[in-house]
Amino acid sequence: MYILREGDEPMELPVDKLKENVFDDICFSRCILTNLDMSHSSYLNCDFRYAETKCTLFNYSNFEKSRLIGMESAMADYSKANLKSTLIISSDFSGGSLNGADLTGSTLSNVNFNFCDLRGAILECEGLDTCTFNNAVYDDSTVWSLGFKPNLFGAKLISSSYFNDASSNDNVAKHLLHYYKDEGTTM
Repeated sequence: MYILREGDEPMELPVDKLKENVFDDICFSRCILTNLDMSHSSYLNCDFRYAETKCTLFNYSNFEKSRLIGMESAMADYSKANLKSTLIISSDFSGGSLNGADLTGSTLSNVNFNFCDLRGAILECEGLDTCTFNNAVYDDSTVWSLGFKPNLFGAKLISSSYFNDASSNDNVAKHLLHYYKDEGTTM
């Protein structure tokens, strides 16, 4: 399988599918991985510097100790993903889902979580105060770093039942726009 890389030769992976696979210790730097199903896979200690992963499914994947730097990952699904001890810098996760994702021990800097679904996420990590959370939603089961006040950074506490009827393939940003319209909230 060939994966396009911005400014470089394509990357060749000896696989026929990206879902349910092991890609540990691989450099995906500047790869274009948009609208793909890469779920249920292992990306342990991978480098995703400047990768484009818009609208890609990464749910139930393992990113432990990976580097997500300068990533364009808007509207991607990281539900139930293991992002423990990752380095996430200047990346865009806007409109995506980190529902139930675990970021324990990660280091964040200037990450865009606007309009994200953060319900049930474990966000016990460094650098939350450098990130944006405008109109992101979280629930009572979301765990934040001690002392962090998500509402001061634009995140909204909502009832989990609002999303219960949404399938995993639904666009989270679309659901959030409907939620804010239903609540009469301005964006």
